[in-house]
Amino acid sequence: MQKLNIALTKRQKILLGVCLVLTLVDLGLILADFRGIVLWSKWHNVEIRSPLVTQKPIVITLLEVESTEPFTVLAAEKKTLTQTDKTKIVYEEGLGELVEKIRTLESGRGENSEGHHKFCESIGKTNEFGFFARGNRKFCFDTFEESVKEVTDWLRSQLVEMPLDVMLCFYNQGKLMDTCKYSQDYHAL
Repeated sequence: MQKLNIALTKRQKILLGVCLVLTLVDLGLILADFRGIVLWSKWHNVEIRSPLVTQKPIVITLLEVESTEPFTVLAAEKKTLTQTDKTKIVYEEGLGELVEKIRTLESGRGENSEGHHKFCESIGKTNEFGFFARGNRKFCFDTFEESVKEVTDWLRSQLVEMPLDVMLCFYNQGKLMDTCKYSQDYHAL
């Protein structure tokens, strides 16, 4: 078996190095695109249709959660929680400071005079976190405890995939950004 002896010129080495760097950059862009597709797919449903029928072959819709529960709640069944009770519930679930700051930004800890939390209160439910499951702007929870658990679980799962500031912007605006007014307001608290 013969041994290959290839000598590269300085120019060829530089060109080979540039090609290697461009290949690595391209691979990084492909991975970033894949991550974006994975995040996008959490909020969108893609349906493939038969192209034989005269219709659009692919339909993309934003998923919404429809509530079939009646909105009447007896006042005697609901227990009134104090701010101290609510703060304790938030910190017991984990991610306490993060969740409490989001609650402050979204509803002034439930004390703002207007906002989505007031709509939920009007139907006997709660949502002091501005959390819209699958984009449903009418989303409310039955109990404060349930809202804290679902919001905390969602935040925990997102923090595995993205940094805090990106996650805060995504939570508030639905866009992947390094920084936004919401994340700046969060850090100012």
